[in-house]
Parts: sequence; structure tokens; C-alpha cells
Amino acid sequence: MALAVALAGASCRFSDHRARIETNVALLSELSDKLADYCRAGFELDGRELTSEEMGEFYYALRRVRFHSPRPAGGGANDVDATYQEFLTEYEKFVRAADQYRLSHQPREPAQLAALMTRHAALKTLATASLAGLRTSHR
Repeated sequence: MALAVALAGASCRFSDHRARIETNVALLSELSDKLADYCRAGFELDGRELTSEEMGEFYYALRRVRFHSPRPAGGGANDVDATYQEFLTEYEKFVRAADQYRLSHQPREPAQLAALMTRHAALKTLATASLAGLRTSHR
């Protein structure tokens, strides 16, 4: 009986772990799309420049996701967790690079925008890999 309860608890923890990663990846992936749109629009919204307060949305989401990110059961990380952590790191790099691009008061350079879009595409690939890893993992 105790073994059945322990197995059920482990299954719930895995299910919760998996659901949190899926939710976090989906949220940050959608926000990265929004930020990529802002980059392409020159950070103008309804004829005005996007403010630092509005950029806070992207930083805040990452802080909340990191705070509430699931910890692997037993403390051991696996490929899914490693890919997820890489995704979070790359999301942060994308947000910081986009914010620097926004803050540069020089004319927008096409090469800078292209580099940001490349970074965004790589981030989307990591999001897909994170979700695919969850579907194929058999903990």
C-alpha cells in the first residue's frame, strides 16, 4: 500500500513538473513572439515609442517563471530539464538584446534587427525541443 501511494505521488510530481514546463515554455515563447514584433516595428506602438515600463513585462515574466520553475524530483537533472534551462537562458539573452536595441538612440541597423530575429528563431527552436523532450521522456 505504501508503495502504491509513493508511486502515485511520484506520478503527480512528474505530471506537475511536466505541466509547469509546458506552461512556462508556452508563455515565454508567446512573449518572445510579441517582442520580435516590437523589434520589427521599431518599438513603436500606436505612433509612440515603447516605454521601459512596457518592456518590464518581458523581464517580469522570466522572473516569475524562474521563481516557480519546477525542480527535478530527487535533484537530478535530465535532458528535458537541461533543454528547458537553456531555453530560459536564451529567452533572457533575447530580451536583454532587444532592450539594448530599443535603447540605442542610433538609427536602427538592419544587421542588428537580423541578429535579433536569428536569436528569436533559435529561441523558438529551443521551445519546440523542450516540448518535444517532454513528450518523449519516460522518467
